[in-house]
Amino acid sequence: MRPMPRSLPVVIMCLSLVVSLAGRPQQPQFRANTTLVPVDVRVVDKQGHAVTDLTQADFAITENGKPQEIVTFATQAMVPGAPAPGPITQRARSTDPLTPQQYRVFLLLLGRAGVTGLDSVKKSLSGLEHFVRSDLHPQDYVAVLAYDRVTTFTTDHAAILSLIDRYRKLNHRIEADLTMAETGLRAQFGNSEMFSRTRVDIDQLFGHDPALGVRNVLTPASADFAKIAQERRDTVDALQEASRSGSALDNAIAERRTTDVTLGPPSAVGSGPADIDVYVSTSIRAASDAGNLYAGVEALRNLDGEKHLVLVTLGGIGVGTDESLKNLGRTAADARIVIDVIHTGGFSVSSFERARQSRELAQVTGGRFDANRNRYASKDLDLIDQDSAFKYLLGYRPANPELDGQFRDIRVTVKRPGLTVVNRRGYYAKETPPPTGLRDATAYTRIATAAHFPKEVADLGLDASAKMTRAASLRRPGELTADLHIDLSRVMFEKNDLGLNTATLDVAVFCLDSKRQTIGEMWKFVELTFTDARLEAVREAGVPVQIAVPVTGTVDSVKIVGYQYAADLVGSKNLKLPKR
Repeated sequence: MRPMPRSLPVVIMCLSLVVSLAGRPQQPQFRANTTLVPVDVRVVDKQGHAVTDLTQADFAITENGKPQEIVTFATQAMVPGAPAPGPITQRARSTDPLTPQQYRVFLLLLGRAGVTGLDSVKKSLSGLEHFVRSDLHPQDYVAVLAYDRVTTFTTDHAAILSLIDRYRKLNHRIEADLTMAETGLRAQFGNSEMFSRTRVDIDQLFGHDPALGVRNVLTPASADFAKIAQERRDTVDALQEASRSGSALDNAIAERRTTDVTLGPPSAVGSGPADIDVYVSTSIRAASDAGNLYAGVEALRNLDGEKHLVLVTLGGIGVGTDESLKNLGRTAADARIVIDVIHTGGFSVSSFERARQSRELAQVTGGRFDANRNRYASKDLDLIDQDSAFKYLLGYRPANPELDGQFRDIRVTVKRPGLTVVNRRGYYAKETPPPTGLRDATAYTRIATAAHFPKEVADLGLDASAKMTRAASLRRPGELTADLHIDLSRVMFEKNDLGLNTATLDVAVFCLDSKRQTIGEMWKFVELTFTDARLEAVREAGVPVQIAVPVTGTVDSVKIVGYQYAADLVGSKNLKLPKR
């Protein structure tokens, strides 16, 4: 679905409410230059202790093997401080990449292939509770992502601890139900009663605490992730066909391993339908974790702060091909997101490749993967806390100034012997977004993802109706009118210079024919301005918006998507038009 060209603005005024609608532009083409590359560097001694007395002269940087001149140097020590008021928001514009950060941001991803089994629950959840209670500073933000839900990033650590406690109580039953649905006939035909109960349990797990700001997880419309999902389906199909036809599974597995390096050797899968069911279930869980990794990177991308995605996993990451793994790691490294992997299960032949992928993903992003060196996850998390407490911030101007969009490999070394250097391994040489470009690019991605997501998303409340107001003809296009009612209860407002409360929403309407082809679309900005008195009323009542969409044929269905960048909230509505 491609944005339409900008249309003339329409302004609707009503008492103390101002709603301005303007057309969405094409996905932005950036023209600013990148002049400085920031490199976050951690240096530890043989005992794993941070080395804090190095100078600029002790460091050397190469980009794609060529020496670079370090032009800026600073140290940063994280110390406890007062939390900032209100929730964290996405950057409104590109910021100075060398500005010292005053807080850390942690996304705790509880993997489906990870926190299962009583021993794993004991090791991982107790460790997470220790981390949130004892390691986080008051100003640090933390969120939890599990299954298809994610909380907002919050400094209310007590609310996160309550969620982890609920996870301990409900996880075993949720996983048991999902595993039943992913194997045998249940995987083929489904079981609505089971899914209904699981949904209730997940709702109970995430609760209704406003401090958590729970929302749905939308996996980005990534070509890499689509490739991973297809690889999984192809592997399952090949194994099932080999089993039904009596062919040797060894040959089928050997062939599939060329595209799925996490499959393991033939002995790891077995030779019967039951063994294949185990692989199918494991594969589904691994694919779910891979999708949540992509979603987690997107959730962190436009936040300030020292950013960490902490994946808790039983058997390591199962991303699929090494090419997909490389692209995921590079995407995170480019956004200065550190991925730390906590491996809660023991090693087996089938988990060896997953562990290797976990280690490589952590390395390229400057993160940790301690495998099973520590008995409890609390020690792994203490080390993550220790690593993020002090760093060197180096900056250099690339000797190659061409912004060709290619990934540039970064290596950092120190002169002092016996030390280990940890840093992100590269970045994409691309143009820096102008002040509005960051917001526009993110809004485009979020709306496109929700538009392709088959289910409705209710994080940003939308109610809508649509009707044809003019039929299409040979001489002129038809017109569909969409009447929206937007719930503002979770929309974030900020004060302008006049003391008024302002917020901006993006709304897109997509019109589809009976073959699911787009025959009309319209993208709009909705700019809201309220006095204090009016804001309280409209938060409860919502606001109406009407959008007219030119169409080139007969509309069968309509997809409406709303998005607010500041709160990173998406809402969507699916409408079916009556046959005429």
